[in-house]
Amino acid sequence: IHMATDDRKNAAMFFDQAEKQNLRFAESGMETNNFFASEAAFALAENKRKQFSDISFDVAGSRLEKRQKEKSQLLKDAGTAYTRVIQYRSKRMFEAAFRIGEMYENYAKAWFGQKRTKLDPIKQAVFERDLYQVTASLLEKSFKPYEKLIQIGREFDSLSTEDKKWIEDATNKLCKNQIRAGDMIVNSVGAMYDAPIPGEIKEKPLHYFQYLKQLNETLKPLKLKARDFFLNAYLYLIELNICPRSAQTCLDRFGQLNYMIGNGYEKLADRILNEDYSMPSGLDDDEREELIFQLEDIVFELQDNAIFAYEDAKNWAESNNARDSKWYSKIMQSLARLSPDMYGKEFFPTKTVCTDQSWAVRTDSADGWCGESPPEDGWSAAVSLVNTTFSGFPSGNPRMLRVPDTAWTSAYFRKDFFLDGKPRKSVIYFALAGTYRLFINNTVAIEDSVGKGPADGYDSLSNIGPLLRGGDNIISLELTRGGSRNSEVVLCLKTMLDTTQKYSSSLPLIKLATASSPESMARESAGDTVGQKITASPETKDTIAGKPKGIGDDWYVKEYKNRGELLNAIEDYEQRTENTSEAIRKERLELQKLRVKEEYIDSKITGLKKEIEALKRSISEMKRGK
Repeated sequence: IHMATDDRKNAAMFFDQAEKQNLRFAESGMETNNFFASEAAFALAENKRKQFSDISFDVAGSRLEKRQKEKSQLLKDAGTAYTRVIQYRSKRMFEAAFRIGEMYENYAKAWFGQKRTKLDPIKQAVFERDLYQVTASLLEKSFKPYEKLIQIGREFDSLSTEDKKWIEDATNKLCKNQIRAGDMIVNSVGAMYDAPIPGEIKEKPLHYFQYLKQLNETLKPLKLKARDFFLNAYLYLIELNICPRSAQTCLDRFGQLNYMIGNGYEKLADRILNEDYSMPSGLDDDEREELIFQLEDIVFELQDNAIFAYEDAKNWAESNNARDSKWYSKIMQSLARLSPDMYGKEFFPTKTVCTDQSWAVRTDSADGWCGESPPEDGWSAAVSLVNTTFSGFPSGNPRMLRVPDTAWTSAYFRKDFFLDGKPRKSVIYFALAGTYRLFINNTVAIEDSVGKGPADGYDSLSNIGPLLRGGDNIISLELTRGGSRNSEVVLCLKTMLDTTQKYSSSLPLIKLATASSPESMARESAGDTVGQKITASPETKDTIAGKPKGIGDDWYVKEYKNRGELLNAIEDYEQRTENTSEAIRKERLELQKLRVKEEYIDSKITGLKKEIEALKRSISEMKRGK
C-alpha cells in the first residue's frame, strides 16, 4: 500500500518490521516464513536502489561530497538487503546478486562522470589520475556479486529461463568489467603523461629529458599495477571457465603492458639519439659539447633501465606461458637491439658480405669511384686465384682476389650490397698485402700507410655499425701494391640485422667488363699470397681458365635493374612464410589455453583427493568412537 502511494519511508519501515518478525519467530522456535521475509528484504533493497539511482554527481564542492556520501550509504544498505535475499535462497536470489554488481557499476559510472572543477593543469592531471583509479576500484567491487550469481547457478541441475538470463547477463558484465577496470588503470597513467610540461623546463633539453626520465620512474609502479591486473584477470576468467575471448584480450593487454614498461625508456632514449630537441641559443662549442655529453649519459641510463625492464618482462612472460604472444617477440627484439652481444644471436639474422667474383675493380682513381654515383665505365670483375678460398678465416668463406691486369700500381675495389634491415652489431675481417684505405659508405674506416700485415694473417675492425645503414651500402678499398709482390684482397663483413625495419634499393648495379688476361692470372696464382694457406674450392667448374662464370654475360644486370627488384622477386615466398608462421602461432595459442585448463583441472582433482582423504580419516575416527 505504501509503495503504491510512493510513501517510501513508511514502506521501508514495514518491510523492516516484517523481516524482524520472521527473525523473532526463528529465535522462539516458531514456524518461520522465509518467503515473505525474502520478499520484504528484496522490496527494501529495491527501495534503496531507487533512491540510489536518483542521486547524480552534477554538482561541485561540498554539495558533491554530500551526495557521494549519501549514494555510498544507499549502496551499502541496498547491498546488505540484497545479500539477505540470497541467504534466504528465494527465487529472487539471482536478481538480487545481479543488482549488487549492477549498483557498483552504476556508482563507478557516476563517479567518473562527476562534475569537474577547473584546476591548475598539473593538479588537474593528478585529479584525473585519481578519478580513473577510484573508478577502477569500484568496478572491481562488482566482480564478486556477479561471480556469486554464476556459482549459485552451477549448484542447480535445472534453471528457469529467467534465471538463465540473469546468469548470462552477469557473465557478460563480469567479463567486460575486467577489461574496463584494467583500462581505467592504464588511463590513469596516460593522464599523468598528458600533463603539460612547464615551458621553462621544455626549453632546456637537459632539464626536459631529466623530467621525462623521472616521470617514467614515478609512473612505473602504476604501470606494473595495470600489467598485473590484466594477468590476474586472465587467470580469473580461465579459472571460472568463462569468456575465452575476454580472457585472451586480458592476456594480450598483459603482454602489451609488460612490453611497454621497457619501451617507455627505450623510446625516450631514441628521442635523444634522433636529436628530437632544439639546442639553446648562445652556446659556445665547449658548452654544446658538454650538453651533448650529459644527454648521452641520460641515454645510457635510459637504455640500461630499458634492458632491466625488458628482462623482467621476459621472465614474467616465460613464467606465465606467454612466449607465443607477439609482445614476447617484441620484448626479445628490443633486448636484441639494446644488448646484441647477449640477445642478438637469438633474434637477429646475420648477413655476411665477402670477397668473390662479383666485386668490381679498376686501376684508375676516377671521381666518385667509392661514392653513390660511380663512373659507368672502366670497371672489371676482380678475379679469384683459380677459384681459391682463404682458409681459417674467422667469418664467412671469402675468395682471395687479385686485379685482372698485372701492370698496376694502385687498384680500387668496390662492392655494392643491400642490407634488408638496420645493422646492429657489425665487424669486418680482412687480410691485405700492401698499403690501403678501407671505405664504408664513402667514409674511411681504417687505413695502413706502412703495408705491414698482421702477424696472424688477418686483421679486424669492430663497432662499425654507425658507418653502415639499412638499404644500400658500399665497401670500397684503395690498395697500393707493395713492391714487386702481387697484392691480394681477402675481406668479409658480418653484421646482425634488425629486419623489423624495411628499406628499398636505389643504387644501380655496376656493369663489369670481361676480365682481361685470365691465362696470366692463372699462371701468377702460384705466386706470393697474404700469408695463408690456399685451398681449392669444390666449385671448380664455375671458373674456366680463371674467368668467373657469368661475368662476361652480365646476366644479373639484364635480369634485375637494382636490388629492389631482386627483393620483390622473393616477396611471394616471404609472404607464404609469414602466413605459415601466423598459423603456427595460432595453434600454439590454442595449445596454451588447453595447458592452462589442464593445470586448473589437475589442481581441482588434487583438491578433491585431499578432501576425500580427510573424509576417510573423519569416518575412521568416528568408527573408533572419537
